[in-house]
Amino acid sequence: MSTGIKKFLLAVVIFGISVAGSSYTLIKKGYTPGADYLNLVEARNFALGGTYKSEDSKNMFLSSDQLLKTGVITGIPNPLTPIIYGHIFSWFGFNPSVPFWVSIFLFGLFSVIIFHLTSTFFGLISGFFAGIMSALMPSMTIGALYGGLYEWAMMFFGIALWLYFSSPKDPFSAHRYKLLGASIFFALAALARNAFTISFIPLFVFDFWHNRSIKRSAILLIPFLAIFVSRIN
Repeated sequence: MSTGIKKFLLAVVIFGISVAGSSYTLIKKGYTPGADYLNLVEARNFALGGTYKSEDSKNMFLSSDQLLKTGVITGIPNPLTPIIYGHIFSWFGFNPSVPFWVSIFLFGLFSVIIFHLTSTFFGLISGFFAGIMSALMPSMTIGALYGGLYEWAMMFFGIALWLYFSSPKDPFSAHRYKLLGASIFFALAALARNAFTISFIPLFVFDFWHNRSIKRSAILLIPFLAIFVSRIN
């Protein structure tokens, strides 16, 4: 059996374990699923009323039919998550269970990415155990039950890491096009959940220290800043 087939089969197993772990926490342990309700309310308002407004000038939550009349624009700390779910709800209709299942699915994919990265540099066995640990960590199995919270940020962050560490010979020497893609996805992760902004800073500092290349650092930093700052403004 080729290495590629082995990696695919192990990835499927890890994904299945991740989904099963979250489902077990919900069904057998009776853990109540939650959500980032502000993000999902804003997404629902976009799907029903075409606006991300959710409050009036007195910070009172409004019904969908009052948003365009008396709603005001408020700061959205994690703008990309309600934008994504807003379009999903507008395309397929509002369903409160959708973010829950999307979250479980994306958390499973993130564990697969952890498996891929670890196996690339340390072998299949190490990668498999890393993927299983990621899938069964309590913070992962329970975190997956909170729709609209971390799922999109983790997915974008995982893709960014995949691109950044794409060189099997030297994990810190990815091609500039992949570095550009990594920067974009790091920014998307930060927009989906602003806590991920902090994760980019030490990686950028270490990359500059390791490569001592201003051009490479600019490729990594400028797209991130351009996307992140544009949404803040």
